[in-house]
Amino acid sequence: LFGLRTWNVPGEFAVEAPWNVRNHWDNRINVVLSRNVSMTPVPTSIPTSLPTESTAPERRRRLDATDSDSDNAAAGATPSDPWVETWHHYCVTYAAEPHPKEKDRYLPGNVTLYVDGRKEGFWKNATVNTSLGSPLYIGADIHGSKTLDGAVDEVYVYDKALEAWQVEVLHGILSPPPTAAPSAVPTPVPTPPPSLSPTLTSAPTTHEYEYDLVAYYPMTHGKLDDAHTSRYHGKAWRPDQPNVPNSTMVAAELRQTEARDGPAGDAVALNNSKYIELPKNVTKPISGDQPRSICLWARIDEWENDARIFEYGRKAPQGELFGLRTWNVPGEFAVE
Repeated sequence: LFGLRTWNVPGEFAVEAPWNVRNHWDNRINVVLSRNVSMTPVPTSIPTSLPTESTAPERRRRLDATDSDSDNAAAGATPSDPWVETWHHYCVTYAAEPHPKEKDRYLPGNVTLYVDGRKEGFWKNATVNTSLGSPLYIGADIHGSKTLDGAVDEVYVYDKALEAWQVEVLHGILSPPPTAAPSAVPTPVPTPPPSLSPTLTSAPTTHEYEYDLVAYYPMTHGKLDDAHTSRYHGKAWRPDQPNVPNSTMVAAELRQTEARDGPAGDAVALNNSKYIELPKNVTKPISGDQPRSICLWARIDEWENDARIFEYGRKAPQGELFGLRTWNVPGEFAVE
């Protein structure tokens, strides 16, 4: 068959078509989507270690390189690949319901990856149990390696799973507060409109959704100060001897760079193996099986396989990790 139908709630649709052809309207390729355009597949629990190409290719997301966001490229230059030297917004959320019998425990929940405000990956009934006591590393793995060559800006950490429209607010697609009416310029992929009166989330104030906000890093003047009331300031590090295994980490100075909103904005450059460490107090309310959201803007200047956008926790068998990394070619990502 070939057709278009309504699906579940107003604003949600399903297409009757085989997905072995290019999906033109959302500019994605090699993404195994369900036929419901507002949803992605629901594979088994999210892995604690990165799956291989042959064992679990569905846990990666390959995004087509056709996003024409060249006006946000570093130094105003149009990159040859829009995933390189271009700002993009990344957000990973984990939503879980409280356990009915065990206090302060949660049932298996859903992990969602958003890129530039759109849902690009969805893992249903994921068992997440991130190890407690780890700092949050931005631009590196928990050992300070696998560093990201680029820049970061506007890091938000929440102790709840943001809804799709809230991620869109952070990305800038919608202007808060949301309404049931469609936006003036609809996004390419139709999504269900938010409810008339969201009751579970406060309206955005100085910092979006501050009552669920753990920490917020606007990178003002190139600093790693927490602008939220928690005051969990970050630190920058680099290896004393780059490219030497187990090199001692020393304090680093981060260079201020042009932000995704132009010269008037602030961002910090991550190069020469430098990375950011946010204190353990930031991850305390988002460890174990607790709900969470980590959102940030990042610019990847040189695409390298397995570079970390963020990561925290401990590796198996001592524990589990939670994070986002690059994978293989530009536009492909893996969620831990």
